[in-house]
Amino acid sequence: MAADKRLNIRAIITRRFYIFFMVVLLMFLVLIFNLYRLVFLQGEELRSEAAATYIKERSVEASRGNIYSDDGSLLATSLPKYRLGMDPSVFNFSPASEKLFSTHIHALCDQLALLFKDRSSDEYYNKIVLAKNSNKTYILLNNRLLDFQERKAVLNFPLFKEGKRNATKTGVVFDKVNVRYAPFGQMAYRTIGYLKDKLAVG
Repeated sequence: MAADKRLNIRAIITRRFYIFFMVVLLMFLVLIFNLYRLVFLQGEELRSEAAATYIKERSVEASRGNIYSDDGSLLATSLPKYRLGMDPSVFNFSPASEKLFSTHIHALCDQLALLFKDRSSDEYYNKIVLAKNSNKTYILLNNRLLDFQERKAVLNFPLFKEGKRNATKTGVVFDKVNVRYAPFGQMAYRTIGYLKDKLAVG
């Protein structure tokens, strides 16, 4: 009788051990599967997102306020303009981004040549590809200032429009420049002064 009781206790302990072992094994298999999914199934997408959400520090010039005359007429205001730059290094992070770049880069360069009319499409292509191969994080595509409507048009260019939800995925960079505008021209500047090479005049 005592022997049967000992056998039952041993069977219960053995059963509990196997249950515990199976639970641990199942948890281990789930962990291995999740690691496989992250590395091999979602890895490329996650690396692309990580590359697109990095943070860069840039100096931003403060916007100057409006100036009005005593009768309420606007004498001077600041208008936003944009210099077009690009971070070609974002296309070096994954095969998918490399494919996106190679698919659209020629069409993008055609549009840049049409917009700025300062160099050929091939010259823009060589400039961007050289910077990409050198893993440069920023190049100035053109020094001409764009207005808001031109900025909107650029965002619809080939390659750039592929990142409408997140422009950094396609490397487009707009450096904002506040340009002083006086509706009354030089007459207003003689009255209120202006900045020349960062020095106050008048």
